[in-house]
Amino acid sequence: MRAERNEAGFTAAATKAALALRAAKNVLVVGHNDADGLSSTAIASISLERAGVPHRTENVKKLDQVTLNQLNHAPEDMIWLVDLGSGYINSITRPSVVIADHHMPEPNAGTGRTLESFDLYHINPHLYGLNGSQEISGAGVTYTIAKAMDQDNKDLAVLAIIGAVGDFQENQDARLIGFNRTILKDAVSSGRLRCVEDLRLFGRCSRPIAKMFEFANDPVLPGMTGDFSRCSLMLYELEIIPKHNGRWRCWEDLEPWERSAIIGYIDDRYSHDPSLRDRIMTRLVGEVYNMVDEDIPELGSAKEFATLLNACGRYGEQDQSNFEVALQVMKGDRDLGLMRALRHQANHRRNLASGIDLVLNDIGVETRECYTFFDAGSRIPDTIVGIVAGMVLGSGKIPDDRPIVAMADSENDEVKVSARGTKDLVAKGLDLSHVMRFCAATVGGAGGGHDIAAGATVPAEDREIFLDQVNSVIKFQLNP
Repeated sequence: MRAERNEAGFTAAATKAALALRAAKNVLVVGHNDADGLSSTAIASISLERAGVPHRTENVKKLDQVTLNQLNHAPEDMIWLVDLGSGYINSITRPSVVIADHHMPEPNAGTGRTLESFDLYHINPHLYGLNGSQEISGAGVTYTIAKAMDQDNKDLAVLAIIGAVGDFQENQDARLIGFNRTILKDAVSSGRLRCVEDLRLFGRCSRPIAKMFEFANDPVLPGMTGDFSRCSLMLYELEIIPKHNGRWRCWEDLEPWERSAIIGYIDDRYSHDPSLRDRIMTRLVGEVYNMVDEDIPELGSAKEFATLLNACGRYGEQDQSNFEVALQVMKGDRDLGLMRALRHQANHRRNLASGIDLVLNDIGVETRECYTFFDAGSRIPDTIVGIVAGMVLGSGKIPDDRPIVAMADSENDEVKVSARGTKDLVAKGLDLSHVMRFCAATVGGAGGGHDIAAGATVPAEDREIFLDQVNSVIKFQLNP
């Protein structure tokens, strides 16, 4: 049963956690390895530094039993879990823990485990009637605590926006909604972020204009996406010069009239099909969040900044220093740390492009009764198979009338499962967080996440049993 909305209760709980953190002798910050988790880690670290609280940071792919055992026996006075932890409260046995998470809490997590006498502070929007999938990210929860620690931490709101965008929370409505609006107001008033209505495509700050449209996938532009020649011809027809002083122009370089001309061109291109035009234009134009005083194109917008963080975090399990690189950049490093991050990003983009090509042209996508499916085996890293699955679902090359479920080999004879849905499917009753958690539990695995995007880890030998369960639960949700 969903709790009644109580923003005051949410912020009051964050304040109690903030007081406990400020009083701690030392803190271990543990965050997830994606853009939201890294943003959360940076917010926590900076706020503790400013409060004079000694601490160290770690980022992890998941909270498995080995990691939980280490946390339960960690020597620090207090542990601060950011962008994770709500699904494992019953496995945390030590006192002095703050959980700042936005994923759906595990069933029966209840208030019994969050008694202040146990010194465990569970700050999760779902407990206060806020939607953690759509209106506040893990970084947003962490920021709420940091702001309660010191009002001067409002300048960290920009990192919370990066985390929210990295978690695609602006995608469903082409703008941030709910509690994220409060955080956005802080980010703008701090002078570090500018919010404008404009084109939402990725690459606005870093890609040549025609390339940006060629790779458009949210929304897909029929007849343009995947066709560089057609995208270049559009610029020619509009008499827009794509290159200036030997440098390819990006969207941010265009004059206002040029931007209006392109948006009008696309609007007119699909005018023969009003339904298609409406779907495209409501996704194409919306709120965008630009960084102020950033000269590096890859850091020019919250969306591109988040992509850079993902490029570091998704490979951090191979080299923990990758996490440190991301934190250095968020703390202002624009020299060696940034150079290393940009190299990670180039590698990340190659891996995503090859992963999408592999799925669409080699592995193939199997249409099952209630979902589409592919198994990448060892050919796509388990840390990015979810991103690949989401991009394949949004590519326009497979049906989007059902969710996509993807698998990749993981360690310890397990497989990583990633599931992605759409706003329309969620409106019809799809809840992938419940699907992954329930179905994984039936085979001794673990899962969770959000209604629109979730994941699980299950024994490799039980994958087909798990998938049969997934089909049954999705069928029940969409056809109760």
